[in-house]
Amino acid sequence: MRDTTFEELADTSIRTQRLICFEDYYDESDLQEDDEDDEFAAGLAAVNERVYNDPRCSRPLVFVCNTQLEVEVFPRGGETYDRAIEGIKNVLQIRALRHDDALRKLLDCSNGGHLRIFFMSKPSVFMPLSRGMKSADITFSGKVQVGVTGYTNGTGGVIQLPITFTLPLTFDDSRPIRVETLIKHNYTESACMSWSWCKSTQFELSNIVYNN
Repeated sequence: MRDTTFEELADTSIRTQRLICFEDYYDESDLQEDDEDDEFAAGLAAVNERVYNDPRCSRPLVFVCNTQLEVEVFPRGGETYDRAIEGIKNVLQIRALRHDDALRKLLDCSNGGHLRIFFMSKPSVFMPLSRGMKSADITFSGKVQVGVTGYTNGTGGVIQLPITFTLPLTFDDSRPIRVETLIKHNYTESACMSWSWCKSTQFELSNIVYNN
C-alpha cells in the first residue's frame, strides 16, 4: 500500500494533485513540479509513457467514484434515515419509493461516510484524467454496487441496485475517481472475499472536456 506516500506528495501543490490519477504508478522523482512549465510537462509525459507501457494497465482494477454526498446514520432510524435516503435517492436519481427498504438496510450496515459507487475498469480507460481533463459525465448502469463507507478503517455498507443514473464529474482540486484498492484502508480488502466483487457495475464516460 502506498497511499500515505501519495498523500504526502500530492500535498506539494494543487496543480500536481490534479494531474494524478493512479497513486501506484508515480514516485517522488515524477512529482517534482519545476518552475518551468515545459520541464514539468516533459516530466508528466515521461510518467504517462511509463503508465501506458505498464502491463498493469491491461488488468481491471476496483475503482471507486465518490459522489461527495456525506451520509449521517446517527441517531439510528427515524428522521435521520429519512433525510439520508432522500439525499441518496436524489444523487442516484431514484424516483418514488423504489429501493427504500434496500437503502435502509444499507444505512443499518454503515457507520456513516460518503456515498460511493464501486466498479471495475482497466486503468488505461482513465489515463486522460492525468492529461488535463476538466470535466466529464459518467453513467452507471446494470447491478450497481452502491456503498456508504469510510476510509478510516475500511468499513461500511454496500448494496447492489438495478439502476441507471449519470453523475457530472469535475477535476479541479478533487479526485472523484480513485483506484479503490490502492487506498490504505479500502473496502475491497477489508470486507470482500473477491477482487472482482463489483464487476456487475457498468459505466460509460461521455461529454469529456479538456483544459485549454
